[in-house]
Amino acid sequence: MLRNKKAGQTLHVSHFDIENAFYTFQLPETLRQFFGCPSARASDLGISYLSGVNLPAGARLHPRLRVLPMGFSHALWVCQEVHRKILIKAGMPDSHMVCHRQATPSLDPWAYTVYVDNAIFFGTDMREVRERMERARAAVEAA
Repeated sequence: MLRNKKAGQTLHVSHFDIENAFYTFQLPETLRQFFGCPSARASDLGISYLSGVNLPAGARLHPRLRVLPMGFSHALWVCQEVHRKILIKAGMPDSHMVCHRQATPSLDPWAYTVYVDNAIFFGTDMREVRERMERARAAVEAA
């Protein structure tokens, strides 16, 4: 990768990660039915009132996850793809992305990569690297 950097140039690096990424990404309503927990009695959970309805003590509740479950076999891929698409929408083109089995983009002035919930920006232009990272972080926070 560093073969694109000219002798004497400084490589600048900046990064951020999505804090609690798997709890940040909410599943679409249509997928939540596939990520349920075992049912439990409302009284065992200390719940007597739910969505404006009084529940009898023996009522069974069937909790479902609203967020991306870390144990799901495709969770890492989903997290990374959502993250990547947010960055692309924020103006980080694929042509600047370091990606497995693709030609390495020039590091002059900048490039980036995404690994699950981490975004790493690097290049020869410190200002450009920092600005791109800040723009990407703002896009993720706004998404």
